[in-house]
Amino acid sequence: MKVIKNDYQNINIEENLTLTIGNFDGVHLGHQALIKEVCSFSDTKRALMTFYPHPHQVFKANSYYELATLEEKIASIAAFDLDYLLIVNFKENFYQLDKNEFILFLKKINVVRLVIGRDFRFAKGALGTVSDLKEHFDVIIMEDVKSNHQRVSTSAIKTLIKAAKFEEAAALLTRPYQIKGKVVEGNKVGRTLGVPTANLEVGAYLLPRNGVYLVEVLLDNKIYAGALNIGYNPSINQSKTKKVEVHILDFDANIYGKDLLLTFLNFLRPEKKFSTKEELIQQMMADLRKCQKLFLESHNKL
Repeated sequence: MKVIKNDYQNINIEENLTLTIGNFDGVHLGHQALIKEVCSFSDTKRALMTFYPHPHQVFKANSYYELATLEEKIASIAAFDLDYLLIVNFKENFYQLDKNEFILFLKKINVVRLVIGRDFRFAKGALGTVSDLKEHFDVIIMEDVKSNHQRVSTSAIKTLIKAAKFEEAAALLTRPYQIKGKVVEGNKVGRTLGVPTANLEVGAYLLPRNGVYLVEVLLDNKIYAGALNIGYNPSINQSKTKKVEVHILDFDANIYGKDLLLTFLNFLRPEKKFSTKEELIQQMMADLRKCQKLFLESHNKL
């Protein structure tokens, strides 16, 4: 698969294309159905078009959170038998294209067939419709993919993750929900409580509700159990910004600057403010025991 990332006017494909278009955040079951349909055609080259940054990150700035980074999206898409992945730089000169200009762009890159969902919209103001495309291309409309009678969508998966329903989200993603974070300097309060934590910068990943979680930690190609805390540390040294901190069980080393891959396994409890330091420590120790037990049980099933 050839990856082309550029401004729209600099993208040129000489061969006829069957193309699907979308944001593809998470590359979930619904997205996969579109991609598989594209890959079923052998009379053209097979391609996928997406955008960077995500349009919502442009229009909604700090209020949009994603299921995967661009690099992770590329890796997921690369698992399919596509010829091209076209990543259009989502700049004003692109998102201001009207529907006729957008159609001319598709023609310029030799699109002859489109595989899209029934509610597909395009161009400035999302004024372009499926009917507009049918005047110029062979258009295949894919039916919604459903799970438990509900449409599979990025927003539905995000709702599950926010509610810490990780098994249900994983079924729709076809993979466990994971985030990557870089270990940065913290205030070292956890160490004074006997539970040192790695403070993580996690970028624009969507996070579940505040609380304590069992996670699988991948560090230097080794897997560890981790107790992850998401929240504002209301009991000691309360923070004005949300913190993401993980205690890695049976581990003690300096890992500042390292990248950790966290896989969400279980929700343990919501964030809580404790009356005393002793109560907090007692609960933290109970959390660690529960993490160890659940982690061993999950790995014994494998």
